[in-house]
Parts: sequence; C-alpha cells; structure tokens
Amino acid sequence: MKEEHTMGVGSMAHKVLSSKLVSADSSGSTAVICLVTPSLVACANLGDSRAVLLARKGGSDDDIDDPSAPLSLHALPLSFDHKPELESEKQRVEAAGGLVKGMNVAPDKDSAPVLIWRVYPREGTADSLAMTRALGDFAYKRKLGLGVEEQMIIPLPDVHLHPRGPADEFLVLACDGVWDVFSNDEIAVYVENHVNATRDGGRKSTYLAELADDIVKESMRRGSRDNITALVVRLRAPDDGERRTLFM
Repeated sequence: MKEEHTMGVGSMAHKVLSSKLVSADSSGSTAVICLVTPSLVACANLGDSRAVLLARKGGSDDDIDDPSAPLSLHALPLSFDHKPELESEKQRVEAAGGLVKGMNVAPDKDSAPVLIWRVYPREGTADSLAMTRALGDFAYKRKLGLGVEEQMIIPLPDVHLHPRGPADEFLVLACDGVWDVFSNDEIAVYVENHVNATRDGGRKSTYLAELADDIVKESMRRGSRDNITALVVRLRAPDDGERRTLFM
C-alpha cells in the first residue's frame, strides 16, 4: 500500500513537471491525508502539516459520553514534519544545489527569537521554504538530470499505518500554523479539557466543529501568524447514534 501510493504520486509529479503550464507557477502546498478503515488509519503527509491520533490513556474502554468518567487522552503522531534541519532532507536539498540556512525569528514582539531553518533555491535569493516536501513549488523541482525524488523539494509522501484499537478516540489534522504554537501533547490536553468541559451541560451536535474552531482561535491567541486550519475527527461513534462527522 505504501509503495503503490508513493509510486502514484511520483508518476503524477513527473507528468506535471514535464508540462510547460507550470513554469510560471510559484504556488505550493503541504498536505496531510488520513484514510480511516475499520482496522487501521493510513496517513500520508508532505511537508509540515500534521496528523495526531488521540487515544484514551491506559487503553481503557470508558465511554467518552459518561460524565462520571473524565476523559484522559494521550497523543500518538501519525506523521512527522519534513523540515530542512532533518539530516536526510538537508542532504538531498544540498545535493540538488539548494541551500539550508537558519534564521532567528521572533513569533511576536513579546517572544524570544526561535531558530527557523529554510530552503533557498540558490545563493542571494530571498525566496525560501520552511519545508522540504510539498505539492507545487515547481521552482525547486527543475534541476536538470535529477529525478523527481532527487529534487530540492519533492512531492513524495511518507505513509504511516496505525492499527486501530478500542482506545482510539480522535484524529486532529492541522497545518503548520497550529503546530507552530501547539505540541502534540498540548493538543491532547486541549481536546481533553474541551471534551470534559462539555459533559455536564450536555454536548451539542456541533461540538466537533466548535472544538476545531477553538483550536484555530487559540492558535491565533498564542501568536501564530501562519496558515491556520484544523480538522477534528471522532473515530468512535457513541451509543446514542450520533453520526461521525468531519469539521474544518
């Protein structure tokens, strides 16, 4: 499954890069995709969008909708960011003629600077990317004599398979504007607190949408200035027949 998915993306990328229509297009995007089946969750990611599975601690079968049993969650990463500081990614970028440089950036006026690594297509250019895999960004994918998987920025995803268990409760998929200010563990605590706070008063059918919206707002409150998108998926349908839905 992993090999077939990766080969499919690579074949499509080759066709796109061969087209003259993309020569003037400088746009690009990261991606994270989860396929949920009864037995597993398959996650494919490009760049620094991320998927995290939240499971009940201890693998318990406690009912999330039971107000007498407060929910306790822990985070299981389903993807890993493709960043320039990763040695394997850095080696490919530099072998393709790109540069990897670090710069200190303060998230806001009240925060200390943070070292951010970026990919530059050549010396002396201001154009740069904060990730090493993406869709689009064709200016970083046109090194003559190199295959799709050897370019500075590549469109080949990593695929991770997670066997589903009875403790699996939520998926959180979000782009880098969320993960710039939330760690995986912090998202687990945030979702846990939100769910527990809505137990006693009765949970609305829109609580997943409200939760995703709250993650976006909290990311902005914490100072994130990047793209911010969050999606929350409930993996286990409750006994009352509430339908499982995706909210963005």
